[in-house]
Parts: sequence; C-alpha cells; structure tokens
Amino acid sequence: GFKNSSYIPLFFSLLPSKCHNAYKTVLDHLKNNLCDYIPNTVFSDFEQAIHTAIKDVWPTTNLKACRFHLGQAWFRKMQSLGLAKPYIVTLTATTRISFWAK
Repeated sequence: GFKNSSYIPLFFSLLPSKCHNAYKTVLDHLKNNLCDYIPNTVFSDFEQAIHTAIKDVWPTTNLKACRFHLGQAWFRKMQSLGLAKPYIVTLTATTRISFWAK
C-alpha cells in the first residue's frame, strides 16, 4: 500500500520454494479472500516465477520490481565480477547506508 508518501508491504508469506506453483497458490489464496480485488500495481523482487504467477492471477496488474531488490541484484553482480570489495572500501558509512536505503 501507499500511505504518507511511503510504500508499505501489505502481506508477507513464507514459502517452501521459489517455484511458480508456490507463488501462485499464495496469490490465488489472496485473490479468493480479498473478494476478487484486483490490485493496480504489485511490487516484488526479481524472481521470474513470481512475475509469471502474478500475471496468471491478475493479468491486468502492473508489475514493478522494488529498488531494494534491484540494489541487491546489482551488488551480487558486483561480487561475481570481483568489484564489490574495492567498491565497499571507498564507501563511507553514510553513503553505504544511503546506497541500500534509496
């Protein structure tokens, strides 16, 4: 949801796997218990399985990936390329916090 100029999570779910069926089961449960409410926009991480599950359950919903997870994905890529350590060394405490908080 969006309140006071901030996005807040509306639900959390712990799943046994990151597969399409696990995501779809949770989303179907939400849909059935929300009186078939169709969200305008859904923010999620970058898992392809959740993207397809969201489109299966709510085909007209706008899907967006959140910046926090984008930052995590970029940092993992930096690590895989061996660039993370030099990058971290150059960060100050303030910029390190702002890197993840944006």
